[in-house]
Amino acid sequence: MITLKKSKKINNHSGFSAGKILIIGNRLLGDSIMSLDAVFSLKKRFPASQFFLFSPASAIPVYSALDIFSAVISEQDGAFLENCRKLAELRADLAFILPGGFYYALLCFGARIPLRIGHAGDFRTLLLSGWYKKNQNIYNGENFLNLLKTLPGNTEICRKKIIPTSAGTKQAGSFLFKNGISGYFMIAPGASEPGKKWPEEYFMELAGMLIENCRIKCIVTGSSAENALLERIVSGTGAVPACGLDLETITALLKGAAFLICNNSGLMHLAAKTGTKVFVLNGNSSEILTIPPVPEVTVTSSHYDCQPCTRKTAAHCRHHRCLADLKPSVVYIKIKSYFKTGWAGRLPSRCFIK
Repeated sequence: MITLKKSKKINNHSGFSAGKILIIGNRLLGDSIMSLDAVFSLKKRFPASQFFLFSPASAIPVYSALDIFSAVISEQDGAFLENCRKLAELRADLAFILPGGFYYALLCFGARIPLRIGHAGDFRTLLLSGWYKKNQNIYNGENFLNLLKTLPGNTEICRKKIIPTSAGTKQAGSFLFKNGISGYFMIAPGASEPGKKWPEEYFMELAGMLIENCRIKCIVTGSSAENALLERIVSGTGAVPACGLDLETITALLKGAAFLICNNSGLMHLAAKTGTKVFVLNGNSSEILTIPPVPEVTVTSSHYDCQPCTRKTAAHCRHHRCLADLKPSVVYIKIKSYFKTGWAGRLPSRCFIK
């Protein structure tokens, strides 16, 4: 019987250190947030090292919240040689490669970074000094933490909450004052693909039920690309739109919210990291891999046999009944039940009077 290795450590020698450590950041908001604990733990392991970030511009605010980087380099799309040149100029000792795929492993190899750590995957594994094979049966945040096992010795795992910045708190305060809002809950109806999107008419119905029975206002949030979706929900419910706000402001708004209702999306991860209660509507995604296993997150799912499905299968799914059959009344009862049995102290009295 052949046993496949699940990891490879970099050369183990006493006194291992790295003067300059380069973090290759993820592109998507959710993946970036899931990897924060791994980056934070790495910094705790090497407190004297200089840390540098190479990341798509969209993810830079997420990693910058750790406040550990001496310099940040924004990735230029489609400019491999220019990106490679910039990384080579850093003369980093270790590259901690968070995204999958061949491109970033090749980029760090081409930049002549001596030690390169990342997840195993086909030919990319040949370009890595140390690697760890992803486990499909654990939360992806733990998969990122497993990369630390490729280092010599032991690395203490450190969990990091996201704390709103003073600038974000100020902007959020101005938004709330302008709209006459004190207590509020939030809805985030967007998602990266159809198989993750609860029907917008369901969001409207649920928002209406909550606004009627929960004596606080509703804020509907999303990116600028989701503006049309948000406008339709706002027009049907009387909720307050918060479209296209920067990440600092959204973080502060989420921190102050009584709870968030959302699809399996980046804002789910962000809200959970701030400590806010999150009610997630899960469709085609794996709950084990993608949803934080923390008390702040409550999942509602149809739990059909076809769940979860692959991205390829989801693209050809014409019914998305895993979400279509998840009725607003069911979600409402779950939210109401939570605040009756697990009072969070964030809602005013006499909420859910019906």
